[in-house]
Amino acid sequence: MKYTIRILSFVLALCLLVVPLGGCAYHKRPLAYLKSSAERTFKQSLLGEVASLFLDALGEGSLDLSLSSDSDLGGAKALDLSLYFDTDGKQIVADTALLVGEKSYDAKLWFSSREAVLSSTAFLGSTTLGASFDTLKQDITHSIFRNNSGTAYAVPEINESSAAAVLTWVEGFYELFGSFEDMPELLDEYLDVFLKYLTQYASYTRYTENGRVKIYLSVDNSMLSRALRDTWARAAKDKALARRVREVAKTRDAMQSAIDGVVSTEWTNKVEAWLLNNAEIEALCARIDAAEPFTVQMNATVKRLTGKLLYFDLTHTAGDAVTAFSLDISEKDAFDISLLLDGVKRSLTVHVVDSAWRTVAADYTYKVEQGESSPDVWQGEFFLNEKTDIFTLTIGKNGALKTVSGMFYCDSDACALQIDKVKTGEVETNFRLALTVKAEASAPEAPQYVNLPTVTEQRIDPVAKRAREAYAAFLEELDRSAITSEAVIAYLLAPFAFEE
Repeated sequence: MKYTIRILSFVLALCLLVVPLGGCAYHKRPLAYLKSSAERTFKQSLLGEVASLFLDALGEGSLDLSLSSDSDLGGAKALDLSLYFDTDGKQIVADTALLVGEKSYDAKLWFSSREAVLSSTAFLGSTTLGASFDTLKQDITHSIFRNNSGTAYAVPEINESSAAAVLTWVEGFYELFGSFEDMPELLDEYLDVFLKYLTQYASYTRYTENGRVKIYLSVDNSMLSRALRDTWARAAKDKALARRVREVAKTRDAMQSAIDGVVSTEWTNKVEAWLLNNAEIEALCARIDAAEPFTVQMNATVKRLTGKLLYFDLTHTAGDAVTAFSLDISEKDAFDISLLLDGVKRSLTVHVVDSAWRTVAADYTYKVEQGESSPDVWQGEFFLNEKTDIFTLTIGKNGALKTVSGMFYCDSDACALQIDKVKTGEVETNFRLALTVKAEASAPEAPQYVNLPTVTEQRIDPVAKRAREAYAAFLEELDRSAITSEAVIAYLLAPFAFEE
């Protein structure tokens, strides 16, 4: 429980850095003013541009990822993945290929509110299978997959209600998919409410000095729980909010009912309990009040003329446990960022040494410190030629040197990172990584397909045999390869890691 309280209090305060809000006078609502400043600063940064592009891509764009290396990703040697999103058109397309051992396994899925189509050379050969949701109810009536079809393909769970269940789930999926567009605005509104109440209870000071706004704030157990209670009370009276969360809960329950085959009201019950009864928020606040006394202290500096955030630090203290985060971007050509977590402090200092016409050069130092032991230190340089989009990154540690080079560009429409060369000393490693995010992209159209619900046994027999054999071989390769999340992370960090 102590970790839950710790994380909650820390994250709620950290949200000041990334969630947008309209500007307010710093002397009336300092937290709202700081929030607006942080959002403005974030938007103007490279990280903000990338985040904006990524959100646009999830609406009507694409993500492309390609990996390959001589060293195995577990047992895989290459991965290609392309995702296309179209919120308005209610469509997602996924195109992927994985090289495991000496065999490549591919699959391409078109999934929309009207149809689902699958093609795969590895599993289905030249056959493309699909189903139309517009005709699914009649198509499934005499399907060989019905539980009473008397064929070898009969599935006990498929009956006259299966089509309705599938259509309910698909409709619910795209309702939730589309709801992500208004969720950030809703969350922002109630973070604003929370910060309003937190300002009332917290201990804070704010003043102007040399054209800079200084803000200090301290929050303890009682202050946090009071602000949460008031925020809940405001939310519970909001009819528009209640209607929206009830709609989402109803959709989620309908999807679960379609999967389970029995009526589910789990999410509706949770929402009603939260809206109509303060028992849950009271239980949470009681745990916060009873937890080990903690404080969250924040210091921030904002340039008054431009509203730019210059400095921010946040410290959470509970007994002897301290978690801290700091960001210093007060200097024009440098920034410092650090994180203290579980007794380990990680810090990064970057200094721009040259910023000529369409070129950027910087040096950096990254430290990991724990206790009184000597820190681990990485140092290096970064160079980007914006004319050619070619970059070089050097990483030095304990006399060893790595060089990572490739291509990077980012504008309002697309962002791409490509690593095509990794050298340790003079030894080159075959490692390729390419990631591209596009704000707008046209998804490939679905091909003609064999309608799976109405397919005959004679037509599907050879396809099913091939698919079963390929799938069994694929599972065997995966088991032998032992591809795990740890292996994936190690693979992605390989260009930057040093042998201990």
